[in-house]
Amino acid sequence: MPQLIVQGTGDELDLVDFARRYARAAQEAGDDVTYLEMSGDHLAVIDPAAPIWRTTALAITKTLH
Repeated sequence: MPQLIVQGTGDELDLVDFARRYARAAQEAGDDVTYLEMSGDHLAVIDPAAPIWRTTALAITKTLH
């Protein structure tokens, strides 16, 4: 099952670190993982005006096609 991990760099550092470590471990285990890290805080991912939201939506669309 493909995974898309999305992380805003403006989030708390422990969450950024956790996402990075999780994505790396999953990739090393052979999982199909895309890690997307861009500027933005925790809520930017759900804000249609934020660049990270648009990039996330495009990544999801690409995966579904």
